[in-house]
Amino acid sequence: MKVILLADDEELARQVLTTVLRRGGYQLLIASDGDEALDMSRRYAGEIDLLVSDIYMPHMNGVELAKTLVKERPGVRVLLVSGQSVVDVPPDMPFLAKPFTAQKLQHVVEQVLDSPPPAGS
Repeated sequence: MKVILLADDEELARQVLTTVLRRGGYQLLIASDGDEALDMSRRYAGEIDLLVSDIYMPHMNGVELAKTLVKERPGVRVLLVSGQSVVDVPPDMPFLAKPFTAQKLQHVVEQVLDSPPPAGS
């Protein structure tokens, strides 16, 4: 079973993402911000296959979280999401704009999991 670390500071968004990803058969580690996500990753002994993170979060944004996680866990894939209209996403990080359908999320997650690991892994 693939493990996804999910980080989103909006409770409703987190709940929706959790429901959709669990229906897809993924095991989830769920965090409300980047700091909590890194702490969970550091305490979790198993492999984390994918980070799904909102870009705009307090304390640590999703891009910073992704860069740190990739350094600490080479091979982890990353999918950034945001509902903001202005988004600064590194070109090597997959991005999905909110709102999206459950089917679109599942499709993109599968694509990212099947892709090569991020640069620097």
